[in-house]
Amino acid sequence: MIPSIEKLSTAEKLALLELLCESLAETPQDVSLSESQRRLIRDRLQEYRRNPAPGKPIEEALDEIRAGRQ
Repeated sequence: MIPSIEKLSTAEKLALLELLCESLAETPQDVSLSESQRRLIRDRLQEYRRNPAPGKPIEEALDEIRAGRQ
């Protein structure tokens, strides 16, 4: 794709990703979703409506993610 991306630091890659996401968010109508993505969103919305309680604290979620990497 873009070979110079590999030369970026992790922080630079994250900053680039943030810029890309912001750019895409400006024109959501131009972002197409597959049927499986639509189904996933629909399922998650239904689950939220059944149980709107907030999720886990960020620290707990991050601990679980980190534990999965070990």
